[in-house]
Amino acid sequence: MFKEAARDGDLQGQRESLYQAGIAPYSDDYTAQAIRMLGALPLQDRGPEAMVASEVYRKLAWGDLPNIAPAVSYCKAPADQPDRRALGARAAAVHARQARTLLDLALAKGLAKEGGDVALDEALKNELDQLRNAMQDSSAPLMELLARGEGCAAGAIMYKQMYEVASGGELAWARARLAASATAR
Repeated sequence: MFKEAARDGDLQGQRESLYQAGIAPYSDDYTAQAIRMLGALPLQDRGPEAMVASEVYRKLAWGDLPNIAPAVSYCKAPADQPDRRALGARAAAVHARQARTLLDLALAKGLAKEGGDVALDEALKNELDQLRNAMQDSSAPLMELLARGEGCAAGAIMYKQMYEVASGGELAWARARLAASATAR
């Protein structure tokens, strides 16, 4: 809704969609349900089937990423429009609570920053930094396999990892990696 309102220059439509985002009690994720259904299929975890399944999971989960810039820009309001900033701060809190991806958290962070919620902005920045580092650390074994030319072994890892990430949510997966790395220390 926000994207269409921003495209049309409809400030009231943008306001209404942010208001709705700020009061939404939950958000359904039908993509994860579809991926879990696909994951129930009996596929080989090595070879071309695994690579194709990994690509299907990736396309379903991240194929149509939203442009978050218009929503964040809307909340960067002039001083005489504090309601826009307040809507951004409210939407940020809800979006952060319902986030399933790093992009969701980045949107919440942007809304918090422009909405003036300094504490939430800082908390989300720290969490995003930690989660990105944990994800990067967890991909090291996969990168080593690829560097050694072991594509089939890498494909098996990617297949399992993409299923976990896409079916349970990127954020849950990244948080689990972060917790695992903290426990290992």
